[in-house]
Parts: sequence; C-alpha cells; structure tokens
Amino acid sequence: MVDSPVEGRNLPGSLPELRAWFRSDADCLDYLDWLRWPDGFVCPWCADVGDRSIVPGMHRCRGCGRRVSVNAGTVLDRACTPLTVWFETAWLMVASKQGVSALTLQRVTDHGSYQSAWTMTHKLRSVMHQSDRDRLRRRVEMDETFIGGDRPGTLGRGAAGKTLVADAIERRGAGLGRARLQVIPNASSASLAGFLRAHVTPGATLITDGWPPYPRAAAGAGVDIKVRNVKASGQPAHLSLPGCTACCPAYPLSPWAMGVRDPIQR
Repeated sequence: MVDSPVEGRNLPGSLPELRAWFRSDADCLDYLDWLRWPDGFVCPWCADVGDRSIVPGMHRCRGCGRRVSVNAGTVLDRACTPLTVWFETAWLMVASKQGVSALTLQRVTDHGSYQSAWTMTHKLRSVMHQSDRDRLRRRVEMDETFIGGDRPGTLGRGAAGKTLVADAIERRGAGLGRARLQVIPNASSASLAGFLRAHVTPGATLITDGWPPYPRAAAGAGVDIKVRNVKASGQPAHLSLPGCTACCPAYPLSPWAMGVRDPIQR
C-alpha cells in the first residue's frame, strides 16, 4: 500500500483534477491497483508475486490460480454503482469542512436515487476510522466541546442534553497534522486520561486550556503539559488553541453535524 500519498502527484488536488484523472471505471481500477500493489501484484492467498491480468482490476495468480480483484475486501467489492461516482462522492465528503448530506450528493453527482447516495455515504464513513492507526505525537493540542445539533440547552460545560466530545490535533510547526475525536462521558481527569492513553503517545507535549483536570490527566497518561489559559491570556481561542478551533469545536464540527443529517444531530 502507498503509505504517504502526495497531493498533486499521488492524489488529485481539486475536483476538476479528480474528474480529469478518473474519466472511466478503468482509470479508477488502474489507480486502485497501484495503491494496493505499488511494487507489483502480490497474491493475498499464497503471497506469490506472479500474475496474469484478466481485465482491469482483476488478476489471476500464477502460483495458486485464484482470481483476485483489486476491490476484494473493500467497500467497493461487487459495487454496482460506477467507481467514478464512488470516487467523486468520497472526494466531496472529505473536502468539505461542513460535511455534505446524501441529498446534496444525489443532486450534484450521478446517484440515481437518494437511497443510493445515503447507502454509499454510510459505507464510506464506516471505513474512515482505522482501529490500528498510530497515536498522535510530539506537540498535541487538546480540548473538549459539547455538540448536539439543534436541541436547545444551557451554554458551556452544563449543556443539557448535549454530547461531550474530546478532540486532539497534532501541531507541526505553523501547520496542523492528524486529529482524533471521541465521545467521552464527562470532562473528569479519568475520562481525559483515558482519551490521552488511547490517542496520544507517552512523552508528547499536551497543549490545552486551563480546565483543572488536565494536569492530573496528563500525568496519568504519561504526557507533558503546557497550559494556555484562554481567559487569562486575553487572546481569543483561535489564537491560543488554533488547532482545536480548526479541528472541531463550535466552528467546523457543528455545521458538519447539521449537514450530515445523521444520529449525531439527535
């Protein structure tokens, strides 16, 4: 598999470029073949490296004789919808900060029905989480926020009926890296420490606000801590914790939750 795709070289950098790269299903299959076996075909059954291409995206292993599809074991396996529609749908889902609803996808892509668009978005979301992914490293911003769609409630940490979500994002110089979000039961040191142990490498430096449970949570997870008290600093949150502001809380995540029309809103 290709570990670190580069935009513009391994990945299209815009929607027009995506459409230019993938004009047909054959183009999509050729790209998937390269992503899965960048150094040449390897049979998943017998590990033999010899093959004979039958049709685009389909190989016959010279060792065991099995037919192997490049889509085998993925959400694209036996898909009836054209791969060009899958590619464009996936692009639109990840390119929009506010998210994109199935109804919008039906209107702007070649989905034949709302049900088709809805089913595809749910299949794609189901594989966007990787259970074995690496934990965040080095400098990591962390915060927590309440979300809950349109349901009214009190503001702040007492937001009745809302869902509490912890979010963390890597700081890479002036830029941002990977992010992790997870629903947590409360903002206690035990809950925050559990999130840190699951998603942040021991020895990393945690950058967060002045919420009292954070120092104990950081100690319990084996990470260093650098507190930035937003209220005391006089700086707005987007300057004190720019990563968390961009990654989740009130700005991009809430419109996204409203856009997907999914259980997150309920």
